[in-house]
Amino acid sequence: MLNLNMVSKIYSGRKGTIAALDSVSMHIESGEFIGVQGPSGSGKTTLLLAAGGLLIPDRGTVEISGNNLYSMPPEKRAIFRASEIGFVFQQFHLISYLTVLDNILVPSLAIPGSDASERARELLHRFNMTDRMHHTPSELSTGERQRTALARALLNKPKLILADEPTGNLDRENADIVLLAFDEFTKSGGAVLMVTHDETISHYAHRTCKLISGKIINNGE
Repeated sequence: MLNLNMVSKIYSGRKGTIAALDSVSMHIESGEFIGVQGPSGSGKTTLLLAAGGLLIPDRGTVEISGNNLYSMPPEKRAIFRASEIGFVFQQFHLISYLTVLDNILVPSLAIPGSDASERARELLHRFNMTDRMHHTPSELSTGERQRTALARALLNKPKLILADEPTGNLDRENADIVLLAFDEFTKSGGAVLMVTHDETISHYAHRTCKLISGKIINNGE
């Protein structure tokens, strides 16, 4: 499903260069839920951005379902990303002036489909958000915002979910809703790569690994 081969990303600054990723290799199969833990600044977000086709690495390759992301033209990569990958972030990244329903439907703009509205309503029901569909993000609780973001990530029926600290702002009950959704997603054949400080991920993930100073210290295998 996801294959990173010797991926490196170097940032340059006034004090020199920093290897955010240093020859990272990782393989994730369909049906796997993988957790990545590490301290702040260890390269976890850079890893997700590179894995999701949002950040071109300086070296190495990233493949999803056998497709080399960075050999694609940008336009083709954007369409591929919209159809194959769902993103879930700690800060939700909801559009403030759109309703819950319209926020969930945003991914359908890249890949229009006749069943997008029906699919969005199914997800609203699944996450107990039907009575909030016409509300804006400012009218939602923190947990409701994350459930909206989760529904948005699932709208296009992706094969891979990339999650960046998705439980970091949530109480235990809402965090478990997110983690259980990821567990169900993998049972249906999808794959999840989640970076987190949440120690309870060990109860849900099939394996966890450590990322320290841009290097995978323990790949969990």
